[in-house]
Amino acid sequence: MGSTKIEVKVNGQAYSGWTSCDVSKSIEDLCGTFSLSTQNSWDDANDTPRIKAGDLVSISMVNDKKEEYPVMFGYVDIEVPGFNNNGTFLNISGRDTTCDLVDCTLEDTFEMQGLLPVDIIKKLATEGDITKFAIEVISNITKEYAPYKQNEINIDSKIAEVIKKVSSHYGFLVYTNEFGELVLEDASVIGESVPTIEEGLNVISASRKYDLSRDYSKIRIVSQDVERPSDTNPSKNEDLNKSGEFVDKNFPRYRPLNIVHTEGTSGTVPTDRASWIKKTIQANAMEISVEMQGWTDSKGIVYKLNNQVACDLPSLGISVVDEYMIKDISFTMSESGGERTKLVLVHANAYNEKGRLDEDEGKDKYSKEAVDYANEKLSQRKMAEGLKK
Repeated sequence: MGSTKIEVKVNGQAYSGWTSCDVSKSIEDLCGTFSLSTQNSWDDANDTPRIKAGDLVSISMVNDKKEEYPVMFGYVDIEVPGFNNNGTFLNISGRDTTCDLVDCTLEDTFEMQGLLPVDIIKKLATEGDITKFAIEVISNITKEYAPYKQNEINIDSKIAEVIKKVSSHYGFLVYTNEFGELVLEDASVIGESVPTIEEGLNVISASRKYDLSRDYSKIRIVSQDVERPSDTNPSKNEDLNKSGEFVDKNFPRYRPLNIVHTEGTSGTVPTDRASWIKKTIQANAMEISVEMQGWTDSKGIVYKLNNQVACDLPSLGISVVDEYMIKDISFTMSESGGERTKLVLVHANAYNEKGRLDEDEGKDKYSKEAVDYANEKLSQRKMAEGLKK
């Protein structure tokens, strides 16, 4: 991969001599974080950077070809200057430029009803008649969405929460790129492919996690106005038609989840959404964590969120047949460990809204012993209930 170096600029001025660096991003978080540290001897105390909270920071990787790859563009949140026995030090930490969307509310109410989702997010993030933020919004949305049906935003709502609410309602991704721009992506579109991650080639460590606590046996989508029918109000039967569900017959135990849909639903929409949620839950339940030396792939290019990657990790039972996407990235640099990249990978369809899940899909997700044990306990409970009668 060749040699690389970290380049840090504060308000456009380059600073060197950093002893540690950490940049973390997630496709599920609107903005990422960074931290930088430097230590100077007493003789070089004047070389300690004078960086203040609120300063603008860019962090890049420069490879041996002098090609620069940005990884973070944000503001300093916290400055911690100090001294110790070894001399003076400075620790700073901050977030992407989109951090203001996470922290701040609107100054006034905002009527969203009738607007398209991309237009809503642009009005919330860019400078105009609604807000004074200067966040560039890059929309790669190709799917046509219906106008939003919700009413105005509460005046105490954080802007990022509203953006996440809108994006999750329509099922597309929102995250901040390396230039501090807000990116909107179709959930069905995965980014560029990067070289296969292979065991024995630059992989320091790897693990696979499956989290059953995030999964459910039954997912039901209900409209906000659903009420149970009664003798005095049988018309509520019509409301119940607005619900839809997906039942996982192979799940090892009873774990239901109701999700209230904030807008009226009809036709197959609730069932399709229940199927999509189940599908994304299963895809997200398994994560692969990989730590590698350096910040770049075998071609010398920095990893990015939503990149598509194949893994050849035979010790974990993972082959190149399946494709994964990069969900989380952590770039670190230290005097002891050098430059390292930690990736969290999920299945390529983890956020894909296309297609419906068949009832038998995923039957191999759970161990046969767990399913048999659960069925045995269910039979015993039914038998006990029968004896009580």
